[in-house]
Amino acid sequence: MDKNFWAEELDESRRQGAKDMEMADGYDDEPSDENDEPDDVAEGYDEEQEPEPDPEPEVAEVVTAEMEELIRIKVDGNNYQEVIRKGNLFAPILDRAVSGMDENASKAAGKPITYVGRIAIMMKAALKREGESFTEWVERAFPNIGIRAVQGYMKIAKIPGVYPWTFLGKNRLMKLARHLVGTDGDPIGDLFASLGLDREAVAAMKRDELADTWARVMAKAERNRQSSTMAKKMAALKKGLEAESLSDQDIESIKQFIQGLQDLVAKATQKNRPVAKAPDFGGAK
Repeated sequence: MDKNFWAEELDESRRQGAKDMEMADGYDDEPSDENDEPDDVAEGYDEEQEPEPDPEPEVAEVVTAEMEELIRIKVDGNNYQEVIRKGNLFAPILDRAVSGMDENASKAAGKPITYVGRIAIMMKAALKREGESFTEWVERAFPNIGIRAVQGYMKIAKIPGVYPWTFLGKNRLMKLARHLVGTDGDPIGDLFASLGLDREAVAAMKRDELADTWARVMAKAERNRQSSTMAKKMAALKKGLEAESLSDQDIESIKQFIQGLQDLVAKATQKNRPVAKAPDFGGAK
């Protein structure tokens, strides 16, 4: 977002006040005609009617420039108190906006829930320095969102390079978060790039087109996750063998891994092998 929503609201209020002052200079207390009605009894006005509340800002617009600036900070011993102050300021705004979303507003929710996750990550680090409970803070700061949802949004915020991709929406980001744990660089961009797509092309897609592409992206993400898991297990196996210090848990994990490999080999062999005919020994009828 290019401008602070709340700053724009304040500027608009000031401009309207100045306009009202200018109009007041030529105001006539008496109606110009006895048939004229004062403003408060104008046609269609209900004296008992309550004024309409100001419209709530769009969900994505609650992410202000100050929030953008805050999430770039790395929490350390010099700034953690400032992080706590701003986290306490922004959390209720995000809590009201996210909890008040329509259940179908997944796409619009992508940006604010990612900021909920990032601010929660920062507050967890800052509160640890203060010796305060992070769980209790979440319960106070996000009473409408809740601790479990906040933990899910924290996983989204941990995806490297996620911020330009928040337009994908809450549901897609939640699914990606389960597959992109421990990755680096721009894993979301890499997934789409493997299909020959950049961010601008994805953002311009219509719903049906994106749905088809998304299925391919998730299949690719799952294959990458399995490959990464296998590589980690192989690295652990090699390390344990070199050190000659495998625990019972390590040995059990290796057994499961080897069994998994054997199952994969068996399936691949069965799939690629032609069906063998029964041998003909010439005598059996």
